[in-house]
Amino acid sequence: MAERLAAAGHDVHLLTYGQGTLQSGRGYRHHRVARVPSDDSRRSGPNAAKPLLDAMLTARLVSLVREHAIEIVHAHNYEAAIAALAARAVAGAPVVYHSHNLMGDELETYFEAAPARRLAAIAGACSTEACRRERIARSHCASGRPPGSSRPGAVATACT
Repeated sequence: MAERLAAAGHDVHLLTYGQGTLQSGRGYRHHRVARVPSDDSRRSGPNAAKPLLDAMLTARLVSLVREHAIEIVHAHNYEAAIAALAARAVAGAPVVYHSHNLMGDELETYFEAAPARRLAAIAGACSTEACRRERIARSHCASGRPPGSSRPGAVATACT
């Protein structure tokens, strides 16, 4: 997606967690947040480092939006959606959320103890409902252009 948007003339920035390797050089710029010592997790879902990683993702996204005059943020997965909505509140860039699934669909599956699973199910359901009420995916998303724009612009994609 980043390559196609860049080929269409957009200034694309990809932001991810710190694990893995940089993928820049394909028409877009890849940014990573710093790695957290002792976190080498490559699997999705909750872990002890995620709150810190998500805060770092949000701070870096706000910085990118301001530094590069990002016109729209395209978020993948719910952690990135949370970061994008926080960045929107601070820096004002509209958000497109690409939901592969919602937190409510999977959060409880990361826990074994019944009380933790129940609490996770409640938290996931609340998150899912908040996303539905927010309705952050709009019809202009298909054009790849911010509302009211007829030219390619700056796009940031946040992925978790």
